[in-house]
Amino acid sequence: MAEYKAIHGFTVQNRTADPKGTGISGASWSTGGNLNTARSGMGSGAVGNTGSAIAMGGSVSPSAQTELYNGTAWTEVGDLNTGRSEVAGTGLTTAALMIGQNPSTALVENWNGTSWTEIAEFNTARVNQFAVGSTTAALLVAGELPGPAGGFQDIVESWNGASWTEVGDLNTARAKLMGGGTSATAVIAGGQGPPNSAVAVNESWNGSSWTEVADLNTARQAAAAGSPSSTDFNVAGGKTGSLVGIQENWNGSAYTEIADMSTARRLGSGGGAGGTNQLVAGGNDGSVTAATEEFAAAGPADSIINTGQVFYRSDTGDMKVTLNVLGTGAWASGGNLNTARQQMGGAGASNSAAITFGGTTGSITNITESYNGTAYTEVADLNTARSALFGAVEFKL
Repeated sequence: MAEYKAIHGFTVQNRTADPKGTGISGASWSTGGNLNTARSGMGSGAVGNTGSAIAMGGSVSPSAQTELYNGTAWTEVGDLNTGRSEVAGTGLTTAALMIGQNPSTALVENWNGTSWTEIAEFNTARVNQFAVGSTTAALLVAGELPGPAGGFQDIVESWNGASWTEVGDLNTARAKLMGGGTSATAVIAGGQGPPNSAVAVNESWNGSSWTEVADLNTARQAAAAGSPSSTDFNVAGGKTGSLVGIQENWNGSAYTEIADMSTARRLGSGGGAGGTNQLVAGGNDGSVTAATEEFAAAGPADSIINTGQVFYRSDTGDMKVTLNVLGTGAWASGGNLNTARQQMGGAGASNSAAITFGGTTGSITNITESYNGTAYTEVADLNTARSALFGAVEFKL
């Protein structure tokens, strides 16, 4: 019996955006408000989500600018005391840390929601490190020492709100890395390692030591990540040798590629409130950019895509219909018949249980062959040789 909706159809809806798919696999990127100042090299893991974020420092002069995002637009607020780039940032829009500087220093500043204050320096000055955690409990991970005597580092330091202490080193020294978590449990992904190439290595921190876990699918450096979760975050964009927009979701055990960014770019900044909510701003897509992109799964107020929806996109002038896509099948070679022929009959319930009989090889034949999904075997012949046959299989309900 036909369903009600099949009889009566659907109302044509007027929309300014396509409906969202459910779950993270159906989430998508959209354009957000531009930064006031285009820049890259901002605080690695710049914190926030699509409704609330902070961008600090960057590679313009270098920059001391701090901007806050309200889900629509960026607003300039109190500047850093020292302009810098290629640094690490972590925390919240109301309480954050800005760590390091290029050229290399161990400078740290604390943001209280209004202004920045210099606090205790970390132990080993370096650049292109990554940080996770809060203003009272954070991890500062790896990085590199610039200059001819420099090199990739495996150093990890812990912040307790008053001082820095070196803790267990990473297994793989690297810089321009990304990840998610807290000072107690974190995952660090990818980055740049010797000899100056992107790596896919993924390491998990349990509060005392690092363990290698499932790698990124695509080795890259200078991507965006920064969720407070070590079991649910996205790694977006970056550089493999060329700029990419690839995004992968970490679910606590493996990475899965999901919707790519609209524009491939090198970032080193970005944040999220878990894998369903991600924001990236600035970076370099061939030149320094101010662009912001937002990745979000459908929420309670969103229109969800349904089979059979008909809607008009008033912003683009397109009429759209959402359909079931059944996928495309493909042919593959199977085992050959033992006797080449044509015009035979056949029957079977699947491609692993079938039978063919009769036909003509030039003369009419009674040959019968059975197929097991791999090969044909000759079995009992027809009583009467013939061709142009028909076969069937019986199904009982």
